[in-house]
Amino acid sequence: MNADAYIVRYSVYQDGGQLVDQGHTHYYPREENSELAFDIRDGELTRRFYHS
Repeated sequence: MNADAYIVRYSVYQDGGQLVDQGHTHYYPREENSELAFDIRDGELTRRFYHS
């Protein structure tokens, strides 16, 4: 399958509104119904999950 590539930009804020992390990831869906999820712990992006 030829899928479009996406750039996902993210910003992580603490409860008080302070910016603690930001960046981007490149996402290449493997299937039509693929999903992207992030694991954020203690205000830091630790994992990116690609589900299909």
